[in-house]
Amino acid sequence: MNRHHLHLLIYFLIGVSFVGPRTGLAQQQNQTKPNIVFILADDMGYGDLKAFNPNSKIPTPHLDKLAGAGMSFTDAHSGGSTCKPSRYALITGRFAARRENFNDRSGPIINDGRATVASMLRDNGYKTAMVGKWHLGFDRKGKAAGNGADFDYTQPLTGGPVDRGFDSYFGMHASLDIPPYFYIKNRTPTMPPTETVDDSTSVGGEEGWNNIQGAFWRAGNVAPDFRHVEVTPRFADEARQVIESHDGTKPLFLYLALPSPHTPWLPVQEFIGKSGVGMYGDFVMTVDSVVGQILDSLEKAGLSDNTLVMFSSDNGPVWYQKDVDKFDHSSAGPLRGIKGSAWEGGHRVPFIAKWPGHVKAGTKNDHTIAFADIFATLADAAGQKNFNQEMAEDSESFLQALLHPDQDQKPRSPILHGGRVIRDGDWKLINTKGSRGFSADRNRQYGIELFNLRDDLSEQNDLVEEMPEKVANLRAKIRDILDDSTAISSADDSPWRDLFNGKDLTGWEANVLPESFTVEDGLLKAHGKNGMAHLFFMGDTGRDVAFKNFELVAVVRAEPNSNSGIFFHTDRELRRGKYLNKGYEVQLNSTEKETQKTGSLYTIVSLSESPVDETKWFEVRLRVESKRIQVFIEGEQVVDYTEPPNPERAPNRAKRLLDPKGGAIALQAHDPGSVFYFKQIRLRELN
Repeated sequence: MNRHHLHLLIYFLIGVSFVGPRTGLAQQQNQTKPNIVFILADDMGYGDLKAFNPNSKIPTPHLDKLAGAGMSFTDAHSGGSTCKPSRYALITGRFAARRENFNDRSGPIINDGRATVASMLRDNGYKTAMVGKWHLGFDRKGKAAGNGADFDYTQPLTGGPVDRGFDSYFGMHASLDIPPYFYIKNRTPTMPPTETVDDSTSVGGEEGWNNIQGAFWRAGNVAPDFRHVEVTPRFADEARQVIESHDGTKPLFLYLALPSPHTPWLPVQEFIGKSGVGMYGDFVMTVDSVVGQILDSLEKAGLSDNTLVMFSSDNGPVWYQKDVDKFDHSSAGPLRGIKGSAWEGGHRVPFIAKWPGHVKAGTKNDHTIAFADIFATLADAAGQKNFNQEMAEDSESFLQALLHPDQDQKPRSPILHGGRVIRDGDWKLINTKGSRGFSADRNRQYGIELFNLRDDLSEQNDLVEEMPEKVANLRAKIRDILDDSTAISSADDSPWRDLFNGKDLTGWEANVLPESFTVEDGLLKAHGKNGMAHLFFMGDTGRDVAFKNFELVAVVRAEPNSNSGIFFHTDRELRRGKYLNKGYEVQLNSTEKETQKTGSLYTIVSLSESPVDETKWFEVRLRVESKRIQVFIEGEQVVDYTEPPNPERAPNRAKRLLDPKGGAIALQAHDPGSVFYFKQIRLRELN
């Protein structure tokens, strides 16, 4: 080597050694930590993509290409069968069953200070950005904050993405059919919703959509810069800008939460009429196009080779049998059920991961994964050391399944799809008579169901009668996971209080016939005398205590042919011979009546059969939150009722309403000879 060439080599090496901090650091980090892009579709079915359903009629060339370059997980499950539970599980690494309050109008669903996948990655040196639909609540500071009807647009919108780990955010507060309609940049509306928009519907159109399909949205306030048809393309543009403007000083985490193909189904002009599956299929093609745009931006920015791209959907589709028949397309593929369902079609979702040089292209993996696992998996990929399981207690990394699918994998621990559905290996227990989703037959009373999914993916062969020991085993695992005697848990930290002290009736008062209520051998006895009487809880206030949102547990036993009840949101208008003016009654019944069995909401929700032997001690759990009432008997959900918008028009109502201010709790002593015993009555208030 001559001296001239030697000098050039020395200068070159010195130049490399003294590369500026931005470029050198970016190169080093990009070699050790991948960029991460997670794209979440909304209400897209398992059967919409050919990678999961070869018979899909919808062209999705970009998602097909993504699957061909990556790995498709065929047994992936969202955090729930509706929007908010899935997002909660995805962001927190926790089963949604741990959080029963999903009312985003009352404030943030993710508690302040809880670790999120974004905060974890930010702490690991990532730049974290979110674009799209949040739907996990903001602090409500407006004049109507009590009922969540409004925001205060003059103040920062706190409690959202930038207060839960994201460095930046552009998006909207909820779904594209839920007003008010406005964009949010970080904590500030780009423009407040000062205008109004009428509702939209496709009912009566030639494609035959119902009132929650098609171009459906609700009337409400809208910002001048917000047009429904522009939202999905706008989010695509914002996400592309995040990618293409990334300076490389840190690895990037981008969470793109599309509001599509959730209603309103608003395909861009390019795809209208192109899918052969109506507006819905055309909108799925629009989502596919967005995925293609994101992949193009990664290539343009030089990030593609070191970016882990994940794509999935938050839950199943809104696609009925009538739509399958009309379009010859099954959006849920071979799965039973659709959005809102405990069946697989509600929560088994398409899931694709691509990471060049790490994930083998064009592969399929039947390893069971859940949205809660994203937290631990990305922590693993980012090199998080000493992962603290307490901050995402239900999260299990599937990175080894992603990188080394040919090696033996540790089976996924049991997964909860809500507090009443468990998946354990090949087995799945639906431990509730509700939760069958939008397509369920409302005239049918469903029962507890047990399925072996390896043999029966479409959930047609219920084994609950043949395998009672397996049912008991899975019920016990639900209790173990949630560490609660009836497998109902929440993020509410309010303490339990004992309403009955086991000694006397301190804190209680009867409205009539006080001799109907006594304490014998540590048990509160409701003994019918000369007519119905009611015992109201007063505590030490000297008046009836009003409870609004609460959870109540009572351990009770009946003598044969007896009747009683637990009343709530009620008042002192409960008198002999007079129906209650407001509120509800949870029926307790050991008679031979064909309706109104134990656990029913009296005259509102009846059961076709009694779920327990009332001659033995059993537990009744009542949960009241906003307009929703849930009743559980011995851990089995028997009522999941949401008060209709116009309850006064509903049949058999007797003018009953949940009082927005709450109401009293009372126990009933029924007709002469009717005897019920209460061993324990506990309550905690919910936020």
